[in-house]
Amino acid sequence: MWKICLGINGFAVLGPIHNVKVTYEEVLEHAVELGYDGIELDGRDGAGIAPYPDIHDAAAVAAYARQVTAHGLEVVGIQAGVTRGEIGSPDQSSRLEWGRCAVEQVEFCHAMGGVQCGFWPAMKQPDLPQDEVVSRMAEALRPVAARAEELNLMTTIEPEAIQLAYNYALAARVVDAVGSPNFRLIYDCGHAQMLDGDALEAVTKYADYIGHVHFCDSDDSNFQNVARHLGAGEGILDLDAILSALRNVGYDRWVQADVWGHPDPFRASRLLKATLDAFQAA
Repeated sequence: MWKICLGINGFAVLGPIHNVKVTYEEVLEHAVELGYDGIELDGRDGAGIAPYPDIHDAAAVAAYARQVTAHGLEVVGIQAGVTRGEIGSPDQSSRLEWGRCAVEQVEFCHAMGGVQCGFWPAMKQPDLPQDEVVSRMAEALRPVAARAEELNLMTTIEPEAIQLAYNYALAARVVDAVGSPNFRLIYDCGHAQMLDGDALEAVTKYADYIGHVHFCDSDDSNFQNVARHLGAGEGILDLDAILSALRNVGYDRWVQADVWGHPDPFRASRLLKATLDAFQAA
């Protein structure tokens, strides 16, 4: 039913957060061992275990993608690193520059064969009215979504407590304002539980807005001011019910095992993959 990918993000932050060293090759071999279908890349800011190449160097981009495909895995997409402009700025030129840089990230994703380009546009501005948040974000994201339509690629934002679009209702308003079938939000079990109060109910509530899924357990606590991401069975969520709801609303795109912030992402990703495999085999 679904293809399942492993998110690099949880492994990329092992060093900075938990002071644990791991190599990219170890992670890719782990994904192959567990039968993952693909990888969601995260090499933002030159940090982590696999920093992004110069996206304007076609040979370097192709070589970067081959690190994944040589293991029989698909490049599912990227967690985009936008390094120019500010989407939340009162300065329109800065917002538009952010959009131009984001378009380049969409093209980078497409060049590697990716089908999902995720954005975490800016940090929360508590004093900025929600109408202005929607207006500023939509203005910058419309050309990004338009380019994604041309390339047949999904673009997304993920509602997080620390993000400019800091809850699901607000992120849904941004999706509506952008008005593109190729721009949606990421449904993350942990964030949905933290921000909307009921991860299961949020699937149905925001079904029409879900363009990508980050799958994890959670326990209502937070880690570094965002939802704690746990392996299946380590938290309180009814993951089988959430998966059933996703199936019932017709979600048919990739599911990413999200182990961000977990002290042992190898174990957590094993637990998540086992749960997903068991559900799909039932």
